[in-house]
Amino acid sequence: DLTALGLEADVFNRQGFVPLKYSLTGKELFDAEFFNISPKNAELMDPQYRLLLELAWSALEDAGLTPEQVPNTAVFMAAGNNAYKHLLLASGTATGDDYAAWLATQAGSIAGMISYQLGFTGPSVAVHSNCSSSLSGLYLAMQCLKRR
Repeated sequence: DLTALGLEADVFNRQGFVPLKYSLTGKELFDAEFFNISPKNAELMDPQYRLLLELAWSALEDAGLTPEQVPNTAVFMAAGNNAYKHLLLASGTATGDDYAAWLATQAGSIAGMISYQLGFTGPSVAVHSNCSSSLSGLYLAMQCLKRR
């Protein structure tokens, strides 16, 4: 109930009101040790990026593969920047770790992080082309496959 959260009824009864929740459930369940990531680095890493790493591993599992079986795998990733680093700084979590927090929360790091953590040696490219990032990433992946 939105009133229990302190929201006035006249706000959520407005036409066009869309409730948003900026939180991922289960983000505390990330197994940093499994990915050989220190607890501090895992804490600094954007929860969405931790989830992407888990999904990359899950995709390998679903295919019945291990990273060692497909070392030349490429990663083309589109992700937007968000305010996670600012939340870390505001909470005091990133004190003294500004550079690590910056790396662990910026969209340009996600493709390289996934490749590094899974031992992939193919191209790792962060793709950003506004509305067509996914399509651009697919095109780059297709070009990569054609060259093999």
